[in-house]
Amino acid sequence: MGLCRLSASNTFAGPICVHSLWSIAGRAAFLCRPCTRACSDPNRHDARHLGGGRQAQVLAALAASISGVAFSAGMLFQYVSFDYLWWVAAAYFIVRLLASDDPRWFLALGTAIGLGMLTKYTMMFLAVGIAAGVLLTPARRYLRSPWLWCGVALASVIFLPNFQWQIRHHFVSLDALQSIHARDIRMGRTDGFVLDQFWIATNPATVPLWLAGLYYLFATKDGKCYRPIGWMFIVTFLLFVLGRGRSYYMARVIPCCSLQERYGANGGLLR
Repeated sequence: MGLCRLSASNTFAGPICVHSLWSIAGRAAFLCRPCTRACSDPNRHDARHLGGGRQAQVLAALAASISGVAFSAGMLFQYVSFDYLWWVAAAYFIVRLLASDDPRWFLALGTAIGLGMLTKYTMMFLAVGIAAGVLLTPARRYLRSPWLWCGVALASVIFLPNFQWQIRHHFVSLDALQSIHARDIRMGRTDGFVLDQFWIATNPATVPLWLAGLYYLFATKDGKCYRPIGWMFIVTFLLFVLGRGRSYYMARVIPCCSLQERYGANGGLLR
């Protein structure tokens, strides 16, 4: 019964979104590969803001563009494409925050998280990872900044209509999600999560790059100020392992949260 109510409440959502986007942007909206561009463009800018030269920027954008999930979902009008957008946008805003030491970027981060929660609830895993990155590093100084709490409030306000709908409908979406998750576990879709990160969540050719990115974040002096990004990656990964997530879930955070750091910062391989 709960699933029926959920289905009925969203019957026309998909067609209306498609028709609206087609009316506003025309066919170009479906030719822009939103998922691919969502990863590559912020990745390139991340490398630039971290001090990377043209080679570093091209490599960062290319590595994100050739990931398997970006290829498979890049031409599909579905929540996965928009989910990519908000995750990568959140990572980009964190890089800008740490590079500039300007806490006003928490407003942009809160916007990305709020919109991400409206798109797919897995955004809360990234939000927990971001919180861990702040608490486990000197970035905890931002806890005294009103901009951080304004960002939290902004994300909450954006998500509030959805939360109110869930309350009125007795959190029927949770019933649907639990059913889908149980099906995925039963069908073995969550098996091999760790190994799948090396060939499903990312392109195998880029594995050395994002591993080097993690090394830079945790083992070098220059990467210390960007270490919250590393903890964001690790904590989000562990949450998905414990929660038995699908293998492609980390595809949104691997290229945008670890790859470019190794090549964008002072002392990186490419300038």
